[in-house]
Amino acid sequence: MLESFNRIMRTLVWFYSLMVMFAILFSFLAPFLPIADSVAHFRLHLTVGLIPAIFMVFYTHSFYKTLAVMAVTTLGLAGISTGFILTPSTNKNLGTPVKLLQFNLYFKNKKAQAVVAMIRRLNPDVITFQEVSKSNRQVIELLASQYPHQIVCPFATVGSVAVLSRYSLESNKSQGCIKGTGLAWMRVMVHGKPLTVGSIHLHWPYPFRQISQIKQLNTHLKNIPKPLVLGGDFNAAPWSQAISMISNASDTRVVEGLRFSFDIMIPLLPPVPMPIDHVLLPQKFKASKASLGPRDIGSDHLPVLVKFYMN
Repeated sequence: MLESFNRIMRTLVWFYSLMVMFAILFSFLAPFLPIADSVAHFRLHLTVGLIPAIFMVFYTHSFYKTLAVMAVTTLGLAGISTGFILTPSTNKNLGTPVKLLQFNLYFKNKKAQAVVAMIRRLNPDVITFQEVSKSNRQVIELLASQYPHQIVCPFATVGSVAVLSRYSLESNKSQGCIKGTGLAWMRVMVHGKPLTVGSIHLHWPYPFRQISQIKQLNTHLKNIPKPLVLGGDFNAAPWSQAISMISNASDTRVVEGLRFSFDIMIPLLPPVPMPIDHVLLPQKFKASKASLGPRDIGSDHLPVLVKFYMN
């Protein structure tokens, strides 16, 4: 009886290990298969789930199977390297500092006053919003005096994308609204230096329209004046092909660090934390701080505050 039980447990351990390893390896096909990119968004969770399997396989199976599990775990960790902790630069001559707040307001948000209070406390220089709707439009209006330069661009039924700035525009034509694509941008002057700030909202991954939307956005992102900073709800992990495509088109990189800004709710299971709200900076810009804001301000997303330096 005991031997049969041990045999069943060994089989289950190896079956679990094989399934997780397959999912991790399959996620690296993301450049070729949109469905693989959907799996890649969970690469962190899969890799963490494979770590205990190293010890289980070691005690129940051969040394070579243990090496195989270790190798795939290492590959998984390498594949989430952009989620590693941001290391602030110690160089004091980083350039001109800018604070950007990225926040998906949530189209049903009824706590406009709480959102405004949070923004006034954090005091960002520029703001990128998503899901601006009739329910939360008051936030934009209440911030008009502090952020007089605003653009709100219609996107989808969940609401518009928007950029707010305390900096003045470079010129009267220094802004763009790509209606229905989830992109709005504004070119501002930061202490005499031009900077384009964009707000972006991507659809959900495959089988939804995320990749086709990104392909539609690529031309616009390439033509927007640089340097360009993007804040957005990307509905994508920082190591995903979706983020890579946006980065390549906009000549930016995602700010490092792991910030779980959204929880996926699955019936009968605990919330699954996901890092899907990001700020993308030009390659030469340096981020010195990136953190999440408070929870209880009416949104299902958390704000992301990034301090970076122009040079």
